[in-house]
Amino acid sequence: MKTLIFLLLSSLVLVLSACDNKSTLPLPVSLNEQQAKLFAQSCAICHASSSNPAPQVGDKAAWNKRLEQGLPTLVQHAMQGFNSMPAGGLCTTCTPPDFEAMIVYMATAQTKK
Repeated sequence: MKTLIFLLLSSLVLVLSACDNKSTLPLPVSLNEQQAKLFAQSCAICHASSSNPAPQVGDKAAWNKRLEQGLPTLVQHAMQGFNSMPAGGLCTTCTPPDFEAMIVYMATAQTKK
């Protein structure tokens, strides 16, 4: 009986700790050649312009706050639009994996300061 309780509690701790990882930034990614081109033509217009209120490339605090919603939600926002974010993020050919890669790239990029 003690073993069963231990196993149940251990499982519960693992499940709960996994739930808390939403706010942790994903590992940095590199964009492939096509994604880098798409990024430069669309995302960078707002996300690499300090005069724009959009979360900037490498601003871990701004992205971490958004990543708490979960990466699938951010991809959905990019595709459908959300607040000031236009639907498709100005990219008419981006796929969900492209959006995911570009979001993680922006969230984890090292900025020069």
